[in-house]
Order: sequence, then C-alpha cells, then structure tokens
Amino acid sequence: MMIAKNRVIAGDYKGKRVMAFHEKCAYISLGFWNQFVLTKADIRSYEILGEGSEGCAGEPAGSGLIDGFLSGADNSLAKLSEKKEGLHIMALEFSEGKKSLICVNDVVFNAIIATVRS
Repeated sequence: MMIAKNRVIAGDYKGKRVMAFHEKCAYISLGFWNQFVLTKADIRSYEILGEGSEGCAGEPAGSGLIDGFLSGADNSLAKLSEKKEGLHIMALEFSEGKKSLICVNDVVFNAIIATVRS
C-alpha cells in the first residue's frame, strides 16, 4: 500500500490535503473554504523523517514511521528503502499541541521550510 502525497498521513488532520499558496506559504485544507495556514507561530517543531518517491513509503517503512510518531518514542525511525528526490515525510507539532505526520512533494516541502526558517 502506498501513501498519498500532499496529505496528512497520521495524527491530527489525518486524510486532509496539504497544499502551497506559493513558495513561502503552505496550508492544510480543512474544507472547501477552510484552511489552516501554516505560519511560523503555528509550528512549534518539525522533523524531516525521510524522502522517497511514488507515495513516500511502502507499508512496512511507513508503518514504522507512523507508529514511532504516534507513540512519541524517541528512537531511531525506520528509514525508507531508497532515498529519491520528490517526496518528503515530515512530523509537525503545532503550537496548540496537535501533531501531524505529512507526506508532501518538493513544492509544499519547500514552502513549509521557508515558513519555519523565516
């Protein structure tokens, strides 16, 4: 089973799309007219967990990443079998305490990184 790109794949907002307005502004689509814009103030912390292609991760590696993220375990996470450019898995912790594991393409990834590093 492959994990869809530009989606929240675990945690809060699971199944919601993650998109970019432009190169410095990303958001989670909560509904047709409802977006959670990802600002520097909203993102308490982030971690880049891996890179992949064609859906970020197969079931075995993806399951390990999701289990480790949701349990809050501070151990080494499963690595993706091959490192390829194009898709990124990130763990985001928001200021209000929610957490999301996302799989995004380069455009959305770069928008998130530009936001948190600004």
